[in-house]
Amino acid sequence: MRIRPKLFIFIFIAAALVMVGFHSLTKAIEADVNWLPYSGSDSLPEAELVASTVGSDSDYPSCLPPLIEDAQMIAEQIDKRGYTYEMWRYSYREDYHDDGFNVRIILMFGDACGIAYDPQIDAAITDRIQLGSARALTRQMYEYLIDLAGGVDTFRDSLVASLSRERRSPHGPVELTSVNIWALADLGIEVPEALYTVRDIDHEYQYNN
Repeated sequence: MRIRPKLFIFIFIAAALVMVGFHSLTKAIEADVNWLPYSGSDSLPEAELVASTVGSDSDYPSCLPPLIEDAQMIAEQIDKRGYTYEMWRYSYREDYHDDGFNVRIILMFGDACGIAYDPQIDAAITDRIQLGSARALTRQMYEYLIDLAGGVDTFRDSLVASLSRERRSPHGPVELTSVNIWALADLGIEVPEALYTVRDIDHEYQYNN
């Protein structure tokens, strides 16, 4: 599925900014992703306690879903232990369902990989990714969006316009996470506080290691 750049920017902003949407595990399974308990090293609890057993196309890591196209790694972060997080965006093929925006963060360790964050499964990016890495990945995501938009000013204008429309909608203001707010501020992007609400996810990490 090919998405026009301008439309893609709007979809990405509308979906990627929040990155806290929770969908049931059943929906993920219905999307042809099979899940089994992860039985790897106990030192990698956040390297997804479940691991994908359905391989993607050979050009993509096996921890991405099957039947995808236009997959692109848009962020990468090595944590203090030396493990590498990769954020991927992708579309489903035209003969498959596609909501227009899909993102997943995987954790690479050697030749294996695990799912570290998927909006269809996780309530927050910081559930299984430590705060520093979550912030770095989100900041890189915004850098990707800024490049896609053609610059900081264009991105900021599109962001503010999108948030303004949502604020006037029946759904009310968009909920941004504290990680989103940090990343935007670190890039020098100011957004009127009246246009959004904030969900603090800085302390959601579920593991002590």
